[in-house]
Amino acid sequence: MTDRELIAVLDDASVRLDRVLRDHAQAGALAFDVGRPASELVLLEALASIGRAGAGTPVSFSRSESPEQSEAADQALLARLLEQISTIAKIETQASGRLVVSTKVGLAGDLTTTIGPSASPTDLALHSKLVDQTLRVRYARIRLLIATVQTAAKIAVAVGTGNLHSALLAAWRFIHAVVEESAPVRA
Repeated sequence: MTDRELIAVLDDASVRLDRVLRDHAQAGALAFDVGRPASELVLLEALASIGRAGAGTPVSFSRSESPEQSEAADQALLARLLEQISTIAKIETQASGRLVVSTKVGLAGDLTTTIGPSASPTDLALHSKLVDQTLRVRYARIRLLIATVQTAAKIAVAVGTGNLHSALLAAWRFIHAVVEESAPVRA
């Protein structure tokens, strides 16, 4: 999935989230609709479970893992995502085993590029493509994290528990499920 496709999927996830939260608020209880995508059913289940649990422990919805394993895996994924967007990126281009161009991307998105004396126009063009690709991936990851946090805030408000931990895990599962549903099937 390209970065542009991911951003479109995240926009769609936001619209779907608002619809599910509206339906949940109007129904007052779970109303499973067989026509809903799996991601929305998981979210409805999460809303009901978090609401029942109140400020209790986080709820897991994984069918193949224990709640503790699923929660640990979700937390690890979120931690990795946060680490990837908060660390300084370094892009290097080498020619004949020597470093010819290097760019550091700061936390605020500032770029510092060092061009060696032996860098050719081909090296610079390749490096430019690598920097562009790195920044696109970084932007998509930032959007993914922002969408997850926004979704978590909406879930926490919708269920009225203030349990941001449970809401964050439910939000991650929903966003991840929407992305998986939208990913092209690979043979």
